[in-house]
Amino acid sequence: AYCNHRFYRYDTFKTAIVDDPVQHRRDLGQRYQRASVALCSYPKHDMPEETRGLRIIPQRLWEGLAGGTVMIGMPPEEELQRISVGEVVVEQLPADPKAGVAAIERLVDGDTRGIRRRNLDLALRHHDWVHRWITMFETLGLDVPPDATERVKELNAIADALI
Repeated sequence: AYCNHRFYRYDTFKTAIVDDPVQHRRDLGQRYQRASVALCSYPKHDMPEETRGLRIIPQRLWEGLAGGTVMIGMPPEEELQRISVGEVVVEQLPADPKAGVAAIERLVDGDTRGIRRRNLDLALRHHDWVHRWITMFETLGLDVPPDATERVKELNAIADALI
């Protein structure tokens, strides 16, 4: 859908049935790479009776981070973002609809290259699956496979090139 000459895609769905997961991941990643701003809210933010006030990290946060997009929405708890991500990466969307639109427009029209670089850097240096595998190997006292170490070097080289 287009609004004020801007493309907007509302893609949430109730069931997670995906016929081709690889293609779905590729399409989603490319969408985040091209996006100026992504709405990112904690799960069931509109269902307080189910969340009981918990504001956890949504999967879309990791996808947006890896795509280097700027995120705004009903953010997960700030402390949880700092612990899990390393920084607060989701900006609070104002509750007032007009103020919310203005906040999104400010991000779309503003210079967000620094935010995008920071998000990519965080993803590349800390949030690839290889980082989790290395933590698991180290926690278990096992040798880290050479391929994992090599992947971290490659990711760090990509992050270094962003500067």
